[in-house]
Amino acid sequence: MANFAIAALTALTTAALGLIVEDLLPLKPPRQVSPERATLLAAALVLLFAAVLWRSLIHRRTGTLFYVRLLADDMPDLHDTAIQIAARRRMSLKSVTRWADLPTHTHQSVIDLSATCADIAAALETVINTDRDDTAYTIAPNILWPAALAIGAELPIVDDLQLLELPDPRTPHPITFTLTKAVTPATLVTEELPLDTTTPDAPVGLILAFAPAAARMTPQVTYAEYPISRCQRIRPAATEDITQLSRTTFTGPEIATFAKPLTEAIIAVQNQAGAREVIIAAAMPKVLAMAIGWHLAQATTRFFTNTRLLHYDQETNTYIPIRAHPAQATRPPAKHPSAHRPNGAEADEADLGS
Repeated sequence: MANFAIAALTALTTAALGLIVEDLLPLKPPRQVSPERATLLAAALVLLFAAVLWRSLIHRRTGTLFYVRLLADDMPDLHDTAIQIAARRRMSLKSVTRWADLPTHTHQSVIDLSATCADIAAALETVINTDRDDTAYTIAPNILWPAALAIGAELPIVDDLQLLELPDPRTPHPITFTLTKAVTPATLVTEELPLDTTTPDAPVGLILAFAPAAARMTPQVTYAEYPISRCQRIRPAATEDITQLSRTTFTGPEIATFAKPLTEAIIAVQNQAGAREVIIAAAMPKVLAMAIGWHLAQATTRFFTNTRLLHYDQETNTYIPIRAHPAQATRPPAKHPSAHRPNGAEADEADLGS
């Protein structure tokens, strides 16, 4: 509609200007400019400027939607309809999608997706950098949370980059926010969780609790296979009872306030761990994982070097490390001699942000 208006007003302006030129260059004197023609030209110019401004506002408000998908090849795309609806509200849709055969990528009990994540990050950077400059950029991730973290750390530097959490049955409305440092940070709580047994000098467990599945992610369940020396959990300060997450739906502005302080809290746990590895399990929206990666890229820390990221595998009912970044170790973390899985450790893909 805006393009049609601009085209029509351009034609009107050209015609009006032609009439003015005809008045200024008459075949026979005297030279006289018609006030009506001058008024028509002025009105056409004003309307043309307004139409161009209107189109610019539309471009900035809608822009291009970039759909980023990385799922296991046996996972259904639960957001197929949602992405089609979201695309109708945008000027255009560009997608970067990969399917991963997780068993093929699994070596020594570690799912290695580092090359796939690097490939997606490079492809996403290319499609964003080659997109028109006068539009908004919105990324809708549908990826495993460790991959969202790694790809978020490689996002290109553009102004007003937005993230879109696609709706699902639990969050029927899309969640959008802009990646920026200028946000009043939310208050988060880092708390110590009790362990049945501790192993000195073992890795540190860290649970990021920002979705309903966190209520079931106890240290005994999450780290059943891995000896740890301590376990900490980071959650919103307003969620004193972790079971409240099952009744909480965070808005885009709320998630935006979580990203930076959560990144700082994760780095603080990593610094406290010293030479010990930090094994992270998370229940969070995918956009929050991507935003954490974006903030990590701007922090002076080698986050991925001594960090493990756990993915919940529904088929085996276990937590498996995903190597999403080349700096992460290829070997698996040390396991208990008789690793086992307690009963009742079930979760779903949407809650785990995977």
